[in-house]
Amino acid sequence: MAVALLAAFLGVSAAVLAWYATSVAGARYKQSGDPFPGVATAMSDVVGNYLVSAVAGLTLGALVYVVIAARPDDEGYVDITVYPAYRAAARVATAWVALAVLMVPVAAADTTGLSVTRLIGEGYLAYGISVSDPAAAWIVTAGAGLVVLSAVRFSLKWSTAVAALLPAMIGVVAVPVVGNAAQGPNHDYTTGVVMMCTVALAGSFGLRIAWLRRPRHVLGACDDRIVRRRVAPVLVVLDGVVLVCAVVLSLAWSPGNFLQDTASGRATVIMIGVTGLALGADALTYRGRAARWWLTPDALQTLAAAAGLSAIAAWAVIDTRVAPGLLSHPFTAWDVFLGYTLRTGPSVPTILSVWRVDLIVVGLTITAATAYAIGVCRLRRAGHAWPLGRTLSWAAGCVCVIAASGTGIKAYGTAMFSVHMIDHMLVSMLAPLLLVLGAPLTLALRACATLRGHQSMMLQDELNHLINSRLIAVVTNPVVALGLYVGSLFAVYFTPLFDVLVRYHWGHVLMTLWFFTTGYLFFSVVVAIDPGPRRLPVLARLGLLVAAMPFHALFGIALMTSTTIVGESFYRELALPWVADLRRDQWLGGVFTWVGGLIPVIVVAVVLIIEWWRADYGVRGRWTDPGGPDDELLAAWANSRQ
Repeated sequence: MAVALLAAFLGVSAAVLAWYATSVAGARYKQSGDPFPGVATAMSDVVGNYLVSAVAGLTLGALVYVVIAARPDDEGYVDITVYPAYRAAARVATAWVALAVLMVPVAAADTTGLSVTRLIGEGYLAYGISVSDPAAAWIVTAGAGLVVLSAVRFSLKWSTAVAALLPAMIGVVAVPVVGNAAQGPNHDYTTGVVMMCTVALAGSFGLRIAWLRRPRHVLGACDDRIVRRRVAPVLVVLDGVVLVCAVVLSLAWSPGNFLQDTASGRATVIMIGVTGLALGADALTYRGRAARWWLTPDALQTLAAAAGLSAIAAWAVIDTRVAPGLLSHPFTAWDVFLGYTLRTGPSVPTILSVWRVDLIVVGLTITAATAYAIGVCRLRRAGHAWPLGRTLSWAAGCVCVIAASGTGIKAYGTAMFSVHMIDHMLVSMLAPLLLVLGAPLTLALRACATLRGHQSMMLQDELNHLINSRLIAVVTNPVVALGLYVGSLFAVYFTPLFDVLVRYHWGHVLMTLWFFTTGYLFFSVVVAIDPGPRRLPVLARLGLLVAAMPFHALFGIALMTSTTIVGESFYRELALPWVADLRRDQWLGGVFTWVGGLIPVIVVAVVLIIEWWRADYGVRGRWTDPGGPDDELLAAWANSRQ
C-alpha cells in the first residue's frame, strides 16, 4: 500500500514539474542567456532529471539495504530477507539505464538550443554531445547503471552488492557535478558538497523504499526490530548530510534575496524543509517513538519517503537552472579554472597557509582515522594489545592524505603540474604504504571479535566474504595489481584523459581516489600484513617491488624529457605569472616523481628484508608479521576459506 501511494506521488510530482517547466518555458533560458530549445525539450530536461534521479536512488538504496540488512550464508549468498530488495535493484537499474540513454539527446538539445527531433533529424546529435557536458555526463550515468545491472543480474553474492555501490554512486553524481557545482567561485567546495548531497539524497530515498518493501512475514517481529535498528541510524546520517549540504548550497548559489525571489531559491527552501521533516521522522523511528504520534514506523517512513521525493523534485529544479548567485557574479579566470585565487607562487609559508580542502577525500580520511581509533580503543578495553607502530603508521598515512588534499599542496597542485606530482606521490605511494602497514583489516577482524552475541560473528563473516570475494582475488593478483599501479600512470598522463580531468574538481577527486586505490592494492600485495586471497613468499614480493621500479623511473624520465607538455591547454589558459616555462615545470614534476618514488620503495625493501631475516632466524615481528596475538584469528580466517 505504501509503495503504491508513493508511486502515485511520483506521478503527481512529475506532472507538477512538467507544468512548472512549461509555464516558465523560455524565461529561464533568457535569464541565463542560453538558446531556447523549445517547450518539449525544456520540459523533458527537468522531468527526465527527476525521474532518473528517483530510479537511481531506488537502485542505490536497495543496494545499501542489502549491504546493511543481509545475513549472508556460508558461501556468501544473500538471504531471503533481502532477496526482494536485491532483485528490485536489478529491475530498477534497467529503467535507470533506459532513461539515462534517453536523456543524452535531451541534454544535447538543451545545450545547443535545438529541439530533440531537429537535433537527431538533421544529424547534429554527435556534435551536440561533443559540446554538451551534461550529455556526456548522462552517458557516464547510463554506463554506471549498466555496470550495476550486469553485476546484480548475474550474481547473488553479498560482496557483489558491496562492489556495486561504487558504480551506483558514480552514476548518481555524474550529472550534478557538471552543472552549477562546476561553475564559479569556490566550485572546488561546491563540487564536494554536491557529491555528498546527491549520494545521500538518493541513498536515503531508496533505502526507505527498500525497507518499506521488506518481507515482514519472513523476518518476524524480532528480526524486524533488528533490521530497523540497522536502517534507522543510516537514514539519520544520510538525511543529516542532505540537510547540511542543502543549507551550504543555498548560501553559495542563492544568497540574500535570491532565496525568495527566484525559482531556484524557492526550490532550495523546499528541499531544506522537506529534508528536515524526513530527518525528524528518522529520529522518531530510530528512538522507537512513532506510537507517540499515533503512527507506525512504516507510516512515518512512508511520509519521509514522500518528503524525499519532494526533495529530489526540488533538486531537479535547482540542477536544471543556472544558480542565481552565479548569474550575478562577475567571473574572473580564477573562478573559471580554479574557483579560488592564488596571489603568489608556492613557498613553504604559502603551502602551510593557503589551504583548499578536498571535502570528499579529507572527509573519507577523517572517517577512516576515526574508525581505526575506535577499533584500537575497543581492543584495549577488551584487554588486547595492539602494536603502537601500526597505529602510528596509520596516523601518518592519514596525515599524508590530508596534507596532499587539504594544504597548499592541493591548492597549488590544481594549478601547477610540478606541485601536482608531489600530490600524486603522496596519495599514490607514501600514504598507501603507511596505511597498509597499519593493518586495518586485521584490526577490524580483531575488533569485531570483541563484540557480543551474534553481531560479532556476523561482522566477521561479512569481512571474510569481502576478503574471499572474486573481485578482491582479481585485483590483488600480483600481475593485475602491478599492471594497475604502473599502467595507470601512462594511461592518465600520456593520453588526452589528463587534459579532461585536470579542468574539473571532480576530475582531481577521481584521480586522487583512483591512484590511492591502485597504490593501496599494490602495497597490500607487496607488504602482505593483512589477510588476503593469497600471500606471496617474501622473495616473490621483493621481486614484485623490483619489477615496479623501472616503470616508475621510466615515467619520471619520460616527463623530464618529453617535448609534449602534459595538460598544456589548461595550464596555458590559466597562465600563472610565476610559471613562465611550462616545460621546465613539467621537468620539475618528473624530478619529484623520480626521486620521491624512491622513498616508499626503500621503506618497503627494508620491511621485506627484515621480515625475510626474521623468517630465516625464527624471530616474530609485531609490525611486519601478523603472528603473535593474531595467530588464532588468521587460522580461523584460513579455515573459513576451506
